[in-house]
Formats: sequence, structure tokens, C-alpha cells
Amino acid sequence: MGAPAVYRSPAVRRSFCRARGSPLSYKSDGYRNEIYLVIGAFDGPERLPRTARGHVAQKISWFEFADGLPRSAASAAGPAPAGDL
Repeated sequence: MGAPAVYRSPAVRRSFCRARGSPLSYKSDGYRNEIYLVIGAFDGPERLPRTARGHVAQKISWFEFADGLPRSAASAAGPAPAGDL
């Protein structure tokens, strides 16, 4: 399918499938050592089980995780800069 399409804002890069527009990844200047991949973009995503949850401080207030995975309020790199979501 070729290289993904990329949307850039001042501090964020998001990639998308050129053919279908499906989101593929997210990269932020605030998290220079991290790239977030959309699990649904993989064939057989069940082969990639979760091992932890990040950014739980940003979840909607009424949602609770019931999976028992380790949690981090932000990222391993710390909280996102303001306006970076």
C-alpha cells in the first residue's frame, strides 16, 4: 500500500492509511522516545496482548478499567505538554 499519509500540527504527527484513511500512529514532540501505534492496524491484534495502561489520568471520569493491568497516570516520559492532545 505504500507509505502512510501524515498529518502534522505544530507538536504532533499522525499517520493514516492512504487508501482508507484509517489511523495508524501518533508521535508527539512531548514524548520524543515514544510512538503510539493503533492496535487495530495490525493483523491478528490478539497476538499483541496489553501489558500495561498509560495516560489513565486522561480517561473519561466515569470509565473504570477492570483488567488489573499496571497503570501510569501519564507516559514513561511524563505528562504531555499543554495543548498536545
